[in-house]
Amino acid sequence: MKKGTKGLLDHYERSFDEELDFAEEMAMAQTALFLAALLEETGISQRELAERIGVSESRISQILDADSNPTVRTMARIARALDHHVRIEFTAQLEVDKAQRWPTLPNSVWSSESVSVADDFVEAVNDNNHKVAA
Repeated sequence: MKKGTKGLLDHYERSFDEELDFAEEMAMAQTALFLAALLEETGISQRELAERIGVSESRISQILDADSNPTVRTMARIARALDHHVRIEFTAQLEVDKAQRWPTLPNSVWSSESVSVADDFVEAVNDNNHKVAA
């Protein structure tokens, strides 16, 4: 670390555009984590889900990898195929400690595989932020 840069990022605040990008990525990550947990809970494979809703298996994989932005229609089809429904909820933006930026999810979501996916996502976001800051 260069002299005089210790703690430099501690005072960094994201711009509004960066916050919007972050909100999008978090929503896609939450979608991926909840869907992964639901597939595990129901015992349905990606292939079977894809067949049920008429999309490719790679499309389901993209959603699970948080590499796509599924439409509300797609999410409704997924939910119905898994005997669930979609509930969209907008909540007030609260002042959040920067160390607590990960969404609160039900304990059932945090399997060891989900934690690994979450860790990979956080690492990718952090890597991207460091590239932007450099």
